[in-house]
Amino acid sequence: PPKPVYLFLGPEMHRRRQCREALLVKVLTAEERESGLTRHDLDSTALSEVLDDARSMSLFAGNRVIWAGAAEAAVPRGKSAAGEVAEDGAGSGWNSKGDAALLAAYCGDATPGVVLIFDCSRYDFEGEDKARCERVAKFYAAVPEIVEFHRTTALEARVFAQKRASELGLKIASPQLDRLVEATAGDLARLVNELDKLALYAPPEGGEITEQDIAELVP
Repeated sequence: PPKPVYLFLGPEMHRRRQCREALLVKVLTAEERESGLTRHDLDSTALSEVLDDARSMSLFAGNRVIWAGAAEAAVPRGKSAAGEVAEDGAGSGWNSKGDAALLAAYCGDATPGVVLIFDCSRYDFEGEDKARCERVAKFYAAVPEIVEFHRTTALEARVFAQKRASELGLKIASPQLDRLVEATAGDLARLVNELDKLALYAPPEGGEITEQDIAELVP
């Protein structure tokens, strides 16, 4: 069964969409999709309001999925030794520091039939974003399930592209497949989009995708 609260963390979008869709299918019937899915943006909505919504009962859906985007905005900004607010972008600064306690209380007694997803896709796990990503994870430490969406490696993207091309019945030689992975920077969502486009314009009778086909269709 699904967990009552999730934190989706990391920049990779394709697998994130797959997980989101899997949760929707698991929690909501087709009839509940319209009234059972609620979206919030923590850039403009306080975390306490999202939690209040999660605790409220719906008259139109027995089960609910609440998607709270920009989860990093709920993280209070840190302060330097001089007491100045750190301008690191990890937090809007207007959410209450008591929100962490409210979140922990909700996670300990979540509303039955409600799946609450906090989504932070802004930060990576490496480089300059690493500390910010860690701050987000620390703030949401009470959440029972954290799903990390790391950027794919070049090898992972290559394997994914090869599998996807096979599923679509595309014939693409290794050099052309490597060119496609390079052109999309190994981004799975872009790979899916470009391979789907190639499938629409694939040569008839199982013809092979050429370098020119990729150059014409892939920006």
